[in-house]
Amino acid sequence: MFSTSKSAIIQTTAYQILRNHVGKILSEYGLTTPEWTILGHVINRNGTSIDTLVKILHSEAVETISLIKVLKKKELLVDQEELADQRICYKLTDRGKNLLPQIESELQKEMFKLLKGIPQADIYAYMHVLEMIIENEKKAI
Repeated sequence: MFSTSKSAIIQTTAYQILRNHVGKILSEYGLTTPEWTILGHVINRNGTSIDTLVKILHSEAVETISLIKVLKKKELLVDQEELADQRICYKLTDRGKNLLPQIESELQKEMFKLLKGIPQADIYAYMHVLEMIIENEKKAI
């Protein structure tokens, strides 16, 4: 039988373990998890706007702008005006393009240790469940 309390304990514990491992690696590069999340969205979209980040991250514009300012100060992001609608698009700097694959590689190595013994099909199923939760939440709003 499904138990919400058991589910909450398991999810919270797993999240804390993952967050701690990821946070440790990111801190070696002077980054935080929210900063890494923004960089990931910029990479996956080959640039993005504040509006898009706010929607994707379910965050406030002020919080997102603050993180972008920090990433620009760290010379990982740069403004690039989009000609189509005159909005600012954020893209990776050359430094960011060189550094991020290195960080991603280290994070993957760490994740592989934590995911050892878990069949790949189970990992994909779990990712699918998380994606569906996100989609269902979007529909509920």
